[in-house]
Amino acid sequence: MLINWNELKIFAMDVDGVLTDNKYYISSRISLGNSSFVTKGFNTRDFHAIEELFKRNYMAIILTQSTDEVIIEQINRIVRYNENWKNALLEKKLICENNVSNKKEKLENILNNKNLEWSNVVYIGDSYNDIGCMDSCRYPCCPSDAIDIIKEKSCFVSDCKGGNAVVEDVINNILNNIDN
Repeated sequence: MLINWNELKIFAMDVDGVLTDNKYYISSRISLGNSSFVTKGFNTRDFHAIEELFKRNYMAIILTQSTDEVIIEQINRIVRYNENWKNALLEKKLICENNVSNKKEKLENILNNKNLEWSNVVYIGDSYNDIGCMDSCRYPCCPSDAIDIIKEKSCFVSDCKGGNAVVEDVINNILNNIDN
């Protein structure tokens, strides 16, 4: 597939299995009733790479089916101390949503609102719930530990596993192609 690198405007990605290693860590406080805490690990290099997108006027869209708010907390934490992230959020160059039941439909709505097309999208996914976006976007990418059907659909399979700077690897690969 021939890629017109200059058409790319949006880098969209999944959370679990892309920004994380697909593992949930849950702690429970039985004495307090039903309250439990979900934690996930992120690689800070991914967020530095996303920041580079903002500096170059790209959009970043983070979508997850997960109902926990760990990614929302991570974004809020970064926004509190980083002006580039704060400005991206204010300028709507950053969209982050959890509890998304249909990622393709959600991304399609965003594209319509921004007067953009699937040909403007890089998508990074790893599992079955990413297939619709992978099939529709211009440049589908995935981590090395994605399921086989996702790897088959990808233009670029990173050497990195999910949660191990796969987003950074994809972004650097694409920006290097644009810069050359």
